[in-house]
Amino acid sequence: MQSYVIKIIKKHCGVMMNQKEHGAARKYVKVTDDQRSILIDVMELSSGITLKDACELLQMNYDNAKTIWSTYKQDGRKISLKSQK
Repeated sequence: MQSYVIKIIKKHCGVMMNQKEHGAARKYVKVTDDQRSILIDVMELSSGITLKDACELLQMNYDNAKTIWSTYKQDGRKISLKSQK
């Protein structure tokens, strides 16, 4: 299943995830709709992966990913509200 996740990431290789800042306090960074979709696809398609593992794999800030994933689970929303207008 891990190889399938890597295929998804390679498919979207033009979309680079925000690099983590080591030693920084909680910090939210702007995340594009493509980044949101990739995170959600990875979490949905790989049952054994944790959110923390997905963040490391995608090089995404954990706090952002946690917010995106919880919003998706509650509302089913993959894109930001600003994009929907």
